Amino acid sequence: MKIFDIHCHVFPDIVAPRIIESLESFYGFRWERTGTCPDLMESLDEADVERAVVFSCATRPDQVRNINDYVASKASGRLIGFGTLHPDFREFRQEIDRMRALGLRGIKFHPDFQRFGFDDPVMFPIFEAIPPDMPVMVHAGDPKLDFSAPRRIAHVADLFPHLTLVAAHLGGFGVWDEAERRLIGRNLWLDVSSTIGHLPAERAERLARAHGLDRVLFGSDYPSVSHAHAIAAVRTMNLSDSECEALFWKNACRLLSLPE
Repeated sequence: MKIFDIHCHVFPDIVAPRIIESLESFYGFRWERTGTCPDLMESLDEADVERAVVFSCATRPDQVRNINDYVASKASGRLIGFGTLHPDFREFRQEIDRMRALGLRGIKFHPDFQRFGFDDPVMFPIFEAIPPDMPVMVHAGDPKLDFSAPRRIAHVADLFPHLTLVAAHLGGFGVWDEAERRLIGRNLWLDVSSTIGHLPAERAERLARAHGLDRVLFGSDYPSVSHAHAIAAVRTMNLSDSECEALFWKNACRLLSLPE
């Protein structure tokens, strides 16, 4: 079965150790991989993952262009790049056009680390400018912070129905009760990154089915775990072969308008 990972972070070699240390401190557990591009390729090879979406987030507006250049430089037939924007980056319209020219296929936001509420009005002009064929991947939920709460993502979905939203972590890392109330069944996509292991597989399966398995995507959240471990976790859900084929491969191809 072919596998398409929709959720991989990648960092330049020189800053990757510092970023991993910061992530481990924030989340309180040891990350399995290093987050560098060579290590990512090794993890993909070990698990026979055919394609992956890669991204990194700008925590300051002056990082936006450099990060987009970096991610675009790593994109290939196997790696598909998503760009980054920041709420304080003023030339977002030009940067969206530049992302397209660079071959970046979507945009990733991490409100918790970028320190903005996902439905803050400062974001509204940015959301208006993002076209429907550029998926917006958003980190969703955290029990310690409110920036990416499921209700905020639902608010954005209501205000900007043209957006192709992908809510990571099955709609709300650590706040799946709220995700179930606010996001399950809405006209958006979910990924299963960093879900099973934090949430029982039986409940993850129930939420995925309630949402519609045709709009649920496999994501590893590399480098928090290796691809082999992420795939094994998702396989603990009681899915049929055809459902696995959709979740692991076909849905991502459809989201990104790529041939299967």
